[in-house]
Amino acid sequence: MGLLFLGTPLSWEEGKKHADYIREHGITQFLNVWRKLKDREGDTLLWGDEIEYMVVSYDDENKNARLSLRQSEILAKLQDVVLDLCNDCPASAGSVPTFHPEYGRYMLESTPGAPYNGTVSNLLEVERNMRYRRKLAKAYLLPHEVPMTITSFPRLGVREVFTDPPTDPAGATSSHSLFLPEEITNPHARFPTLTANIRRRRGSKVAINVPIYFDTNTPKPFIDPTIPWDRDIYPEDHEARDGAAKPDHIYLDAMGFGMGSEQSRCPSPKFPEFTPIEEEYEEMTMNEIINGKGTFPGLLGVVNAYLDSLNVEFTAKLKLKKYLDLIKRRADGSLQTPATWIRNFVRSHPAYKFDSVVSQEINYDLISAMDQIERGEREAPELLPAYYAGSKFDDGCL
Repeated sequence: MGLLFLGTPLSWEEGKKHADYIREHGITQFLNVWRKLKDREGDTLLWGDEIEYMVVSYDDENKNARLSLRQSEILAKLQDVVLDLCNDCPASAGSVPTFHPEYGRYMLESTPGAPYNGTVSNLLEVERNMRYRRKLAKAYLLPHEVPMTITSFPRLGVREVFTDPPTDPAGATSSHSLFLPEEITNPHARFPTLTANIRRRRGSKVAINVPIYFDTNTPKPFIDPTIPWDRDIYPEDHEARDGAAKPDHIYLDAMGFGMGSEQSRCPSPKFPEFTPIEEEYEEMTMNEIINGKGTFPGLLGVVNAYLDSLNVEFTAKLKLKKYLDLIKRRADGSLQTPATWIRNFVRSHPAYKFDSVVSQEINYDLISAMDQIERGEREAPELLPAYYAGSKFDDGCL
């Protein structure tokens, strides 16, 4: 999420007065740095990863999986333990992971303590480090909380309770959202200010319309039943009924629906291998892009050729091949993608009415099933290879 520091944020009306100054000086600074470093050569290329977790709170009595809004409390504990680990083992301080706040108050962000380089040994450290970061995060959650790495929470913004503690979108003073309460946003001044300024700059709320997945019993036309059409609290409340919300779509009216979702990021350099074909293209399936087609080697073909050119010991190469095999099988369809697995889980749930609605009960069972798979307590051969070991059996190391 970047560096957070204390300061007094400006509203959009105040901030835009300084826009030209910031652009001019930003470009000048960039050019000065570029001129100074443009002839620098021989640096080791470094990379890393950034994983975001949603902290989910189980209400077993009511079969409800909610988003826990304890980010500040959890991060304070994690930052203390990270500091203790660094002080106890100064020589290994660079390998101790770090945890950071994110836009959503239910989110945690983790990164390795130090960047990786391009060696094979570093590649083989990534999974261990990711597992260790999850273990560390779980240790400072409540017994009914779990960290989930899912792209989006299925019931984010529904009318029923989806946060712990319960919240009300009527108090969404920065976003004016019909669905998302103010409390889901990180309280640091940057985040509510960013949310409010985007709305003010646009002159309207964010308007995102996601096409509905039509199932057997989905109403046609589909009109989003979660929209409180008659709400009259903020000036923008009329936008949904005035056309911002489209039929046959799910209407999302705040940046929290995007910033409150999760990503796993890894920086990538420009690949010179692809330079000669950058302006040559044709339509291909995902399987062909990854695994190749005719004389086109595919992404895995290039990666395997690179590995074959290295002097990699057998055991290391075998482990790398397992990672590549997972990608290969996801691309050719012999293993399901997470999206396919989730869709199949919902459609096969006994409480699903084939109406495109993920109910509270279905969501609870879905989150529980994914957590059980992660821990290795539930087999999912259609999703993961047989050699996958859950965190119950392998919780990583530094």
